[in-house]
Amino acid sequence: KIIVADGLAQLPNELKLPYRRQPAPDFKSREAESRHMDFLYAMNKRYPHAWYARRFFNSVQVSEDAGPHFGMGLECYVQWTSPIRRLTDLQVHAALKRYLRKKRINLLIQKGIP
Repeated sequence: KIIVADGLAQLPNELKLPYRRQPAPDFKSREAESRHMDFLYAMNKRYPHAWYARRFFNSVQVSEDAGPHFGMGLECYVQWTSPIRRLTDLQVHAALKRYLRKKRINLLIQKGIP
């Protein structure tokens, strides 16, 4: 599908990535465990506290829409590692290549280079 903009034909170019989103946990819903976690924090036991806090985390959701990832502390997150490890990594690599190639083609079209 070709788009005509400003009298020039261009390829549509969208970058769709698998964002990993994780909603914030509800610490108050599990009062006894929450007290135990606060106790570990007060004892200055940061590593056990952080490990225990993982019990409260919600499952990760994968979506094309960016959203916050509580566990990573980021506004949005795309997991991207070596492409030999995961199928989604291959999908991210392919999407980025496709995006960059179409961007380059559109620049060439704008300059009038066939």
